[in-house]
Amino acid sequence: VEMLPPGGDSYKKCHIGDAVKVTEFIVPELLEGKPYRFRVTAINEVGPGAITEVNGIITPVEMLEAPVILLPQEYKRSQTIKAEEAIRLHIPFKARPEPEITWVKEDSDLEHRAQVENTRWSTTLTIPSANRNDLGKFELTIKNKAGVATAGVLVKVLATPGAPENIEIKGVTKSTCIVDWDPPTKDGGKPVKNFILQKKEISRKTWDTVDDNIVKTAYRITNLVEGNQYSFRVIAENDFGFGDPGECPHPITAMDPVDQPDPPKKVDITEITPITVSLSWVKPDYDGGSRITSYVVEKLQTSAEDPQWERCTVLSLTRCTVTDLVPHEEYRFRVSAQNYGAISEPRETTAVVCKEQIVPGSIDLSALTSDVLILKEGQDFILKLPYYGMPSPSVTWYKGLGVFRETIRVVTKTVGGVTQLIFRKCEKADGGMYTVVVANPAGKQTAEIQFKVLGKPGAPVGPITFEDMTPETATLNWQLPLDDGGGDITNYVVEKSDNRGATWVYVSSGVKRTTCKIGKLVRGKEYSFRISAENRFGVGPPIYSTSVVAKEPYDPPDAPTGLETFDVTKEQVCLRWQPPANDGGSMILGYLVERSERGSQRWTKLNRAPVRNPSFRSSHLMADHEYEFRVCAVNAAGPGPFSEESPYAKTV
Repeated sequence: VEMLPPGGDSYKKCHIGDAVKVTEFIVPELLEGKPYRFRVTAINEVGPGAITEVNGIITPVEMLEAPVILLPQEYKRSQTIKAEEAIRLHIPFKARPEPEITWVKEDSDLEHRAQVENTRWSTTLTIPSANRNDLGKFELTIKNKAGVATAGVLVKVLATPGAPENIEIKGVTKSTCIVDWDPPTKDGGKPVKNFILQKKEISRKTWDTVDDNIVKTAYRITNLVEGNQYSFRVIAENDFGFGDPGECPHPITAMDPVDQPDPPKKVDITEITPITVSLSWVKPDYDGGSRITSYVVEKLQTSAEDPQWERCTVLSLTRCTVTDLVPHEEYRFRVSAQNYGAISEPRETTAVVCKEQIVPGSIDLSALTSDVLILKEGQDFILKLPYYGMPSPSVTWYKGLGVFRETIRVVTKTVGGVTQLIFRKCEKADGGMYTVVVANPAGKQTAEIQFKVLGKPGAPVGPITFEDMTPETATLNWQLPLDDGGGDITNYVVEKSDNRGATWVYVSSGVKRTTCKIGKLVRGKEYSFRISAENRFGVGPPIYSTSVVAKEPYDPPDAPTGLETFDVTKEQVCLRWQPPANDGGSMILGYLVERSERGSQRWTKLNRAPVRNPSFRSSHLMADHEYEFRVCAVNAAGPGPFSEESPYAKTV
């Protein structure tokens, strides 16, 4: 197939390759209104045949055919799809020239959720996973130069219902309210069987079910806690399950209908500059039966041509600074209190002129009710002192003779014309003299505040001493604690330990004096003691003793020295020695003598009762034998160690 293009002088092939196998051919990309000639040649194995020319000149013109949508028969009925299944709508059409194709569905984001595939003669819309929002009519529009065609396909999605709508809270009291709502617009293809109503306190994260089988669209809730804030939500249920929750747009406060609150008290101007005025006020005596939620601050420029009150701010604090004022202009201000249901009448200030004010710094000391403020150990305490001055004064705190250094527990806070000294879990070290200085260029004021912290007493003063020590008893002595904690010492707690402090056993908790006799000790055991003082605030820290052994107040004597033999015969040996250098703190009561024969490991006692003199005669010996001797001293604590053995003596 060949053509002679407009203005050309030779024919060109209209197709790719040597030939086409069919007996008709569409020549593409022709120019509308231009003259063309065409010719066709048949080809077999031998070669091309004769050329046949298409009669005359052919001028292309566009063929117009209005769009016609060939809607399949099944699409004339609603299409039922289960949730999460795919929606696929394939619709053929006819149109010349190629049309513009548009799919539309109300309340659905087809641009991001649907896939549309168009061919020359058909269009296909696919949604991979259907949900309840796909319920409704999908509209197809096909448009070209010849006209417009439209068609719609109704899709029914079987799913859980949508969220209930227009949730409203009515008839609120301190313990009840009524929740009202409309059924969901989309029921998921099945009727809603019932509703579930849930409530949640604003301070909590979890929802509590009030009722899970409600068939009406209103419900009265009881047993609310007065003053608590609540949110509510409603969930619809059908045969496919629970739908999305519909939530009340605003929380409610459980309380009876409220009255108008009183105006704020004592609205003061705390600072004036050429462009700002700082205000502070006191909350009203009567809040109208509902908590004060905010304050409305307004200003009036008295020198304006038509003075009008202008709202400056709404805030929950009891102070504010109004800015952007005009220097040297006169203003008045007023403050109103708001609760949950009403706004009070305003409390108005006197007129002021915006210019620099000079007022010396001063402190309001009315909070100090005595010369010394008494605190208890472990107590939390805040001292609040209002201060005044223009320009706004600086505030400095001192303790003792130096600048106060804040700790984790004791801090200062200065804001809004009030300086605070804050104690958390007071300790006795926090007591003392505190000084606050409020100063500005116009002057200053200094105030001294004495604090005393009462608490448990300190540890008794040591060391712990021992008197009259015996194997069964001991008498302990100590001194009064230096710190009585601000209260009289009522008693002492005495404890003992026989395992070096691993465990402690109460001896007595009713000791009134600084001495205590302890009994039932075990001879030879090592003991430790600890003693704590107690007052009306509790038991203080203990003092610990050194370790002591339960025994007599003296020790056994040392060993005798200089043991020697003399006057040796065949039947006897005489002995003598020197008394020990250390008698152990008790008089020597006598000596015990033992002997042993050479080659024997056995020692034989020679006297049952101690001999008083440092000499002894051993008799009834065997002749021609060698003997050695040893001796020990005895006092009230018992026998001491033996002396060194004497040289061997041979009886002859």
